[in-house]
Amino acid sequence: MKRALWTGMGLLMLLTGASVAQSQDGGVIKVAEGDLTVGGYIHLWGTSMQDDDYQTVTPDAFAVRRARLILAGHVVPKVAYRLQEELAGSASSRDALIKFEDISLGGKFAVNLTAGQYKYPLSEAGLKWGTPADELIRGPWIYEGGNGAGSTIADRDTGVLIDGAAWNKKIKAYLGLFNGKGTNAAEDNDQKDSMLRVMVSPFEKGSLMEGLSFGSGYMKGDQRVKGATTDNQPRERVTFTTKYDKNIGDGTLSAIGEYFRQKQKPNSADRLLGWDDAKTTNVYFQLAYKTKLGFLSGEDQALQPVLRYQKYKTDDGDLVSDELANWKGEMITAGCNLILNKYSRLMLDYNRIDDDTWVAGRVEKIDVDNNEFLLQLELKF
Repeated sequence: MKRALWTGMGLLMLLTGASVAQSQDGGVIKVAEGDLTVGGYIHLWGTSMQDDDYQTVTPDAFAVRRARLILAGHVVPKVAYRLQEELAGSASSRDALIKFEDISLGGKFAVNLTAGQYKYPLSEAGLKWGTPADELIRGPWIYEGGNGAGSTIADRDTGVLIDGAAWNKKIKAYLGLFNGKGTNAAEDNDQKDSMLRVMVSPFEKGSLMEGLSFGSGYMKGDQRVKGATTDNQPRERVTFTTKYDKNIGDGTLSAIGEYFRQKQKPNSADRLLGWDDAKTTNVYFQLAYKTKLGFLSGEDQALQPVLRYQKYKTDDGDLVSDELANWKGEMITAGCNLILNKYSRLMLDYNRIDDDTWVAGRVEKIDVDNNEFLLQLELKF
């Protein structure tokens, strides 16, 4: 492994030691009839690439990918708020929301109402990936961008969401209406994105199938670039999710698989040329087992090996006259999370990558296997 990655590992370990020594339970500030918690999240990231013969040398990288300040609490009981600011140079992680909790409907059923800018729950990956509360590795390419960045699904937007649970929380439903253009970006049409997602956990506690849940999400709306001279481009997004979480032996087994499909229909100018729908699909499966070992004596310490497979494909739908805009790729990840306490974790992953990409100085697209060592440290407070 190259010198820069070793340097990054040393810095990560120093910061990890500081985190273990200084972490302690925080307090809640009382504010009038409500409360305020000041927190944050720091994500450090180092990578070393095994370059393909076709690719120019990729330098090792070490950076602060996320540095967030989070203010959360209640204005009054059952009226919550969250403000999140990204300090690492990206505006994509800003949140500003207010949530009305446990609104009673007829005395037997209650819902939550959330309004503002936040991650919407179209899928588990879009909702949870990259947060300090979850031990998963990284989100699918349909969210992260990959080389098909123009076809990604935004997972943070401005809108209104109603969610509730029934049958002793074995059924959870989400219904939302969103602006449809991503973070802090106004849409240029009157038709917004509507979303419905249902998750079901039907099995009784204590049974072998306890912890198994599944569901589906659907989202539809129009995307229009500001100033466009053609009409809107309707988009449809479908997700299917299966999850399994169960205590087995001395640890917890977690498995998740999801399938995503996004279809963007042609606008008026595209239809005149006979162009088809543009489609993006992604599938991933991840298996993890969190357990304690002899040297991990702390209450919240654990080791979590993780295996992951993901594959994506983007079909431009003949929006370009050749195959240069059609992308595909797959990534197999073998990794391990060292959970030091409830505030910090160290993650080391090896990503075996087979991905379409461009080559510098060549006007063509080829398969490139840029396998990657990825070292990450996440701290929350």
